[in-house]
Amino acid sequence: MQRKAELFPERYRTERFFGPRTLREWDDAITAPEWGYRDASDYYRRGSALPVTGQIHVPTLILAAQDDPLVPFASFLNAALTENPFITLVAPEVGGHCAFISNSGGDERFWAEQRVIEFCAEHTELSPEKCIALNSTQDGSQSALDFCANAGQS
Repeated sequence: MQRKAELFPERYRTERFFGPRTLREWDDAITAPEWGYRDASDYYRRGSALPVTGQIHVPTLILAAQDDPLVPFASFLNAALTENPFITLVAPEVGGHCAFISNSGGDERFWAEQRVIEFCAEHTELSPEKCIALNSTQDGSQSALDFCANAGQS
């Protein structure tokens, strides 16, 4: 950031980086003004996907750990999300913000990726084995997630 501040001092004022002590203070000082929001509350309200979750009409998987330190789990209990039949919420008690990595090996090593593969197999004509095989290729071919995401779009 120091280099960017040297190149673009009007945009990157690094003194702002040292004041915030909480995520909300960071969002008030950095995130909100950087992206055109009045403050953190305005950013959280207008930047949230929650107001449009009722408009989702395709199978959608949401993975969210109940112990996420950044995104309160209560936000996933909104009726627009929980009552939408197109939304599947998978919410383990632990996982943090984005650390769905298991201590064990095998298919469950990368827990979140495995849930995506299962979800894609359930909502397309692909079998879980096909998704896993595609995901395991080492030759740079299309990943299972890309293949599953594009399935049925032909």
